[in-house]
Amino acid sequence: MIPQGVLVITAMGYCFGSIYMSARAGSLSRGRLMEFLAIGIVIIIMVVSGTSWKGAI
Repeated sequence: MIPQGVLVITAMGYCFGSIYMSARAGSLSRGRLMEFLAIGIVIIIMVVSGTSWKGAI
C-alpha cells in the first residue's frame, strides 16, 4: 500500500510542476490551468475520503 503522504506530495508535485513547465513554455492557458488544478483536487479528495481518521499522528 502507498502511504497517503507520498501520494499527496506526488500529486501536488505533478500539478505544480506541470503548471510551472507550461508557464515557462508559454503554453499555459486557462483551460490547462483548470485541468491541472482539477486533477490535484480530485486526488486530494480521494486520499482524504479514503483515510480513516483516528486523531493520532
